[in-house]
Amino acid sequence: MSADMQYCFFKKNNSFSNYSNRDSSFKYIISKTPATKSLKPDMTEYYSKAEKQLVRQCLQNDRQAQRALYDRYIQAMYHTVIRMVPDQMTAEDVLQEAFTLIFRKLDSFQGTSSLGAWIKQIVVNTALSSIRKQKRMSFLSVEDHLLNLAEEPEDYTEVPIAQIHEAIKHLPEGCRTIFNLYQMEGYQHQEIADILGITESTSKTQYRRARKLLQVSLKKKLRDSEAIS
Repeated sequence: MSADMQYCFFKKNNSFSNYSNRDSSFKYIISKTPATKSLKPDMTEYYSKAEKQLVRQCLQNDRQAQRALYDRYIQAMYHTVIRMVPDQMTAEDVLQEAFTLIFRKLDSFQGTSSLGAWIKQIVVNTALSSIRKQKRMSFLSVEDHLLNLAEEPEDYTEVPIAQIHEAIKHLPEGCRTIFNLYQMEGYQHQEIADILGITESTSKTQYRRARKLLQVSLKKKLRDSEAIS
């Protein structure tokens, strides 16, 4: 299994961390949400009736429904954000801002995509905005010999998922963000270039550097593991 294939599995694994600040965060978000919202009389059938009912109840300021929506998506969105920002405190700030926007904009949701996809788009955009506000993203050069390494069909199934997460987390900021946007969020390189204000070739180069750095890091972890055993 390649590092990318393993990471795709890792994306679905929720065991590495949990968002524990739910209660206070939800109270803050709701305190920033306007008290009234207009109801949409009709929505498309793109998403389930249960989700449609949940959205309607949220728009009627039903706090239980709002909490249910929040609880349904907060954990998955936390995993999305923590891959993109450098630390948990920043991730929590991004989530608060994102869910505040979600509740404020819920009356504009047309149902032309799934509710989860609509929520995730707001979360990703908020995370990217946070990255841009903090500082201009740096793209560190990587030694030439790393770029010249051949793609090796390594089997990383012996490397624990948590260690793969740590390896990705310690990538340089620029190539880590591009790796996550391309590999995990499905953006194309031209889209990433437009989002980050870089060229398409820079996006491609940084993605390749991320893959090479992961390859080196995971090979070292395998060697260390074999040496201990």
